[in-house]
Amino acid sequence: MPQAIHFDLGTKAGGREYTAVTQAMNRFNADHLVIDENLDMSHAENENGYVDFRNSLLILKAAQYDPEVVLAAVAEWAPDKNVRFYSRLEKAVNMAGAAAKNADRLKIVTPYADISKGRLLYLYYLQFGVRELEWLLDHAWSCYEAGRQPCMSCGACRQRIAAEHELAAHAGWEPPLYSAPRWRIPWRDRLRWVLDNGWLGVQQIRAHQRMDGYLPVGVSDADQMCGACNDG
Repeated sequence: MPQAIHFDLGTKAGGREYTAVTQAMNRFNADHLVIDENLDMSHAENENGYVDFRNSLLILKAAQYDPEVVLAAVAEWAPDKNVRFYSRLEKAVNMAGAAAKNADRLKIVTPYADISKGRLLYLYYLQFGVRELEWLLDHAWSCYEAGRQPCMSCGACRQRIAAEHELAAHAGWEPPLYSAPRWRIPWRDRLRWVLDNGWLGVQQIRAHQRMDGYLPVGVSDADQMCGACNDG
C-alpha cells in the first residue's frame, strides 16, 4: 500500500507540484503512487486555481485504495478545505455505503485542517530544523506559470509568500525581502460567500484576512523566490 498518493489533475500548477512531490518523497525515502487516469480537471479550473468539488472527488478516489484517507490540506478560504466539509462528506458517503451494505467505512483524517501554511512551516522548522526547512522552501513550491522559477505574482506564489511572512513572524526572524500586494475581497464576493455558506463564509473571509495580515503594506520586488530562513 503506498504511503502517499498524488493525483495529476492537469491543472496549471500540476507539473510543478508533481516535481515537488517526487523530490520530497525521494528525500524522505517514502513510497508514493501517482494517479493520472482520466482525472484532468483543467476545464473546471478558475483563474485563482480553485477547482469546484476537487477535494470531494480526490477523497473518494483515494478511498478506493484505502478507506482511511489522510488529507494534507491546510486551513484556507476554499469551501472544501474545512472540518465541517470533511465531516459532512464522510457522513454522506457512509450512509450511502450502509444502504449498499458496504463493509468499508470512509474515515477522513485531516491533521492540518485548522493550521495555516505559515504555521505549518513553523512547526516543520521546530521538528526538523532550519536546514530541512531551507530545502523544503527551495524545492516544494507550485506556480501557475509552470516555469523554472516562481513567477511571484500568481495565486499559488502569493499564498507561498504570505506563508513565509507568517513563518518569519512565528520564528522571530526578519521577514523575506519579497512580498505581495494584499488582496481586498470585493464586497460582492464577501456577500456571496456569506449567503452561500453562512457562518462558514465568514470563516473563509477571516482566514483570508489572517493570511493577508502577515504581508507588509508596502510591496518590494524580487527576481526569484529564495529561502526566508534566518537563524540569527
